[in-house]
Amino acid sequence: CNRIVLYIKGMHLRTGCLIFCVSLAAVSHAEVRYKVWVSELPVGANPTLANIVPLGVDATGQVAIRSNLRDNMTPFYVSSLRSGQTPQFQRNGFGHGMASNGDVCLQEWFDNGQFGGRYDATLLRADGTVAKTVQPTLENHNAYATAVGEDGDTLAGFDYQEIDGYWFNVPWIHKNGVKSWETEIGPGFITDINKSGDYCGVFGGFNGKGAPGSFFTGSFYKRNGQFHTVGNIPGTDDGVTLNEMNDKGVIAGYSQFNKPYLFDTVSGEWTGFDVVGGFLGINNHGVAVGSGQRNSSDNEGGAFITVGGKIRFLSDLVSPEIASQYVLGSAWAINDSGVIAVEGYKRGPQTTAHQTFILTPVPEPGTLLALGLGIAALRRRSKPSA
Repeated sequence: CNRIVLYIKGMHLRTGCLIFCVSLAAVSHAEVRYKVWVSELPVGANPTLANIVPLGVDATGQVAIRSNLRDNMTPFYVSSLRSGQTPQFQRNGFGHGMASNGDVCLQEWFDNGQFGGRYDATLLRADGTVAKTVQPTLENHNAYATAVGEDGDTLAGFDYQEIDGYWFNVPWIHKNGVKSWETEIGPGFITDINKSGDYCGVFGGFNGKGAPGSFFTGSFYKRNGQFHTVGNIPGTDDGVTLNEMNDKGVIAGYSQFNKPYLFDTVSGEWTGFDVVGGFLGINNHGVAVGSGQRNSSDNEGGAFITVGGKIRFLSDLVSPEIASQYVLGSAWAINDSGVIAVEGYKRGPQTTAHQTFILTPVPEPGTLLALGLGIAALRRRSKPSA
């Protein structure tokens, strides 16, 4: 009899475990949805010309933003932002990137008493304090910051240099107090630096965060000390822009003809996606985000994310109220917890100010119910018999 009771107990326990495991499988394969927090424009901001644009999101979910309150002729500010909070304005400057530790890089305007003053490259901490400033050393008297490392010290940027009447950007990396020219790049700029100090970037003139270089002349990356050029995607005549490199060496970007691509620098594998658009960011789980169109007749487009090897538009993964009220335009960054920094605007009869949206993943109610049923079944079947 004892053997029979033990057998029945084991059968019940195995059955409960099976239900629990099935429930966990439902959790892992269920579609992730997002709750959305929208940044409101500060008092006094122009509702049609002001912009609050995300630069990145750190490991804690804090988002760095670049904002101007009236129009493009007024000063820009780099600020920090969290869900439920008003922007914490920190610095007058034009930001371009954020590290997972919260550090931000920006070009900061200084009025030095000369014609127009100058831009210095600045490394800013998450609390708004200045870690260091890199001054220009070439004749244009401007230093631009384009990427920030994960070590709290590395800053990448460029100075301008005149050659035969043309201005070229000369890239550098500043680390341990030394500004080193990255001469193997030539005219170009670094777009991202990962935890190992490897980087990716774009050849040509600087046109802003996420944009290709002038004349679309290709990209480059450096891994384990070895420099590599990437002119075209293998087997095509399609040039590529490499935007962000995760700690595993996978780079997110897009082709010259607006097709999102992931490039694994370890295996050499390229993965393309059949939408019009491009990737702007990637986390260490290989989840990429960006912006594009569902098809050639889609005039609105929107922010998207990779889910199970496919593209999903974020407007399909938020509440219908949010999707009907706002256009989620571009997803700029995603952290390892799945928090996404998105640029968008409120729907209306005219183009309105761009705002920052912080999207936080939440399980679907059905997923939670399945998990709860599995746990309940396991508990019932594991109770000792009277």
